[in-house]
Amino acid sequence: MQSRSHLRIPVIAVCLAIAGCTNAPSPAPQTSGIQPNPDTFDMDRARNQMDATLFDNPARISPVWSETGDRFAYLYGDDVRVRNASNGELILEITGESLANEVSAPAGELSIEIEPGAVDLTLQASGQVWTRTFSKDAVPQPKGSDVTPRTVRKMFPMNGYDRRENPSPNGAWLASLDGPNLAVRKPGEKTVRALTDESDAHVSWFHGNDIWEDSGNIWNPQGTHFIARRHDARSTPGLLSLDYLGKSETLTDFRYWARAGDPLPITTLYAVDPVSGALTQLGAPSGPDAFLFFIEWSPDGQSVLAIRYARDLSEQTIVSINAASGEERVLLQRKEASGWVKWPSGPRTIRHLNDGRYLLRTDESGFFNYQILSSEGDLLYLLTSAHLDVGDIIALDEERGWLYYLAPVSKARPYDQIPHRVPLAGGSPEPLADMPGTYSAWLSPMGDRLIWRHSHSTRASRTELVAADGELLSVIEETETPSALLGAPLPEEATFESFDGTQVHATILKPAGFDPGISYPVIHRVYGGLQSRVQRPGFWPEGLGWPGSEYYTMLNYLAAQGFVVVLMDPPGTPGRGRAYNLAQWGVWPGNTADHYAAGLRALAADRPWMDLGRVGVEGNSWGGYVALHTALEHPDLYRAAAISVPEIDLLDHVHWIEWQLGSPDKNPAAYETGALQKRIADLASDLLIVAGTSDANAPVSNTMKLLDALAETGTPYDLVLFPGTNHPHQGRGDRYAYAAERIRAFFEDSLAETGTNP
Repeated sequence: MQSRSHLRIPVIAVCLAIAGCTNAPSPAPQTSGIQPNPDTFDMDRARNQMDATLFDNPARISPVWSETGDRFAYLYGDDVRVRNASNGELILEITGESLANEVSAPAGELSIEIEPGAVDLTLQASGQVWTRTFSKDAVPQPKGSDVTPRTVRKMFPMNGYDRRENPSPNGAWLASLDGPNLAVRKPGEKTVRALTDESDAHVSWFHGNDIWEDSGNIWNPQGTHFIARRHDARSTPGLLSLDYLGKSETLTDFRYWARAGDPLPITTLYAVDPVSGALTQLGAPSGPDAFLFFIEWSPDGQSVLAIRYARDLSEQTIVSINAASGEERVLLQRKEASGWVKWPSGPRTIRHLNDGRYLLRTDESGFFNYQILSSEGDLLYLLTSAHLDVGDIIALDEERGWLYYLAPVSKARPYDQIPHRVPLAGGSPEPLADMPGTYSAWLSPMGDRLIWRHSHSTRASRTELVAADGELLSVIEETETPSALLGAPLPEEATFESFDGTQVHATILKPAGFDPGISYPVIHRVYGGLQSRVQRPGFWPEGLGWPGSEYYTMLNYLAAQGFVVVLMDPPGTPGRGRAYNLAQWGVWPGNTADHYAAGLRALAADRPWMDLGRVGVEGNSWGGYVALHTALEHPDLYRAAAISVPEIDLLDHVHWIEWQLGSPDKNPAAYETGALQKRIADLASDLLIVAGTSDANAPVSNTMKLLDALAETGTPYDLVLFPGTNHPHQGRGDRYAYAAERIRAFFEDSLAETGTNP
């Protein structure tokens, strides 16, 4: 970065109204808010305020129904509560402190889980495990670690989860792993029985799927067989990682994900008999240019649903495979000349019905809707036909003939997810709720009650007990929404008309101590990938909890430090139908940057407190790529760009870039023009790069190519490089607070001086 005096925006004193803080926010200055202060980097403040920006709302419960449906249990903070399912009356409450005392464990180290069926609690602390009934005076009983499912494979994390043993429905077996091999054991046995004998380190066995296409239980309902996957990556060049922190660097070869155009690992599915150890191959392997995903077992345990995709997702073949013979039959095929058939994550594509038919979620009409298919895969009738994207299933109640699902109710609010139901025999869908926002819901085993939790960008979560038709019976848990969180107004939802007439939705986070008479610097948060929106659903400050989500905590922190933070989802993002979602397919990022620039100008037209002379752009992962691309496309608007774990060279990208561009051999021009290191001489903005050396999602080689181009062109930059961390900055402790504070200080320095509105 070019040298400049260290000026900073004054930090506004903040407090959470709900936390009992009595110090009022400091009054906002009546000037442009720039004061000299050499202390631009404060890690303690960053850690404390990053924590403070998370609103820990105890109303965000996840209930577990009893098997009879007459009660439900949930964790309320560290406490356990049980309620009557008829009226929501509190039956039992056990504090986390008392549970910790019962097992002589520090309260902060005790992990509490509610077993399915809401019958028992599982308590874990210091490597020990106990079970405890819900009775008020029950005594925890030791549960050996040889009974509890173990972590059996530490994964090099991208999405941050390891492999655990998977128990059968009847509790008789645990599907396990032994190094790269498949294994089983019985509860109570200390050792596993290996079922395979792989000697090549690049061939590994897994249970079920990896991080893509949502799937059901790997065990059939009878508990006699489970699904395993053989993953052969011997032909995949692989992703390399160096450990720099030992005496000398160590090379680690993660042969797991291919780069663009590389041969994909070969997937083969098997049905496994844990008693005999017999493995039955299910259909043909995937091949180097295709994917194969397990979906679910049939209710009778005789067959398996699976999906095959072309490597660019342009073709989909849904098959039913006989679990005894391994023979497959095609149920449904679909091919798209432009764009993917479905991004392979999110709601499950297809499900069995008990009568042999299928429930399909598809966007063939231009919007995601549900259909009923015959046992042969033929379309029988539509369950939904809205010109809005329906979401995930809440419950499939075949006994009473209902499908419960989430969907928006209005084109004006396309991103809401409201509970609906529709008769499985066909009929008119019924919205069950009338408050806008985002819902999660659970149906009782008796099918007569729902528990749902809902929030909105300006309304904290509330959990309610309702009848199956949506009639409110009881408010279970509720926390009042702070009227001025962290001394700032609640987020503002907005829409604007982009340069091509498209109506685009945006969210604006305002600074602490907000004063509309003051002109504030703007940080534009971007992502721009076709599979994800940048605006968060629900109440912004509530607990996040998915890897990478800490960047959203950072946005609250940046707003608390005196920035306006703007997010928008232009064409090329999901949730508004197929045409909107695939607007940038094949040319990605296409004209995304033009929508961004048009959006900032449109939003600022009637918000004079947005200083378009002081705008920075920020993003991580694909957002890092799009942030740099946007700064290159609109140097007149963006003065600074902070890019985290960025992709730079699209050929040096994990293969799922092909889901947005097609394969390199079919669309070479997109990969050539998309290599941002070749454009870096045109960069006019200040630049901060944040990366980790062990990133298997956006390989650090991308950052190295960018650094080389910056040096070649004599372009200054700032760099934060974390040895040994992965895509979500995990692996060497939590590096988020450091990254967030460096990003804050970077923008404070780059955007401190008043500019001229472009």
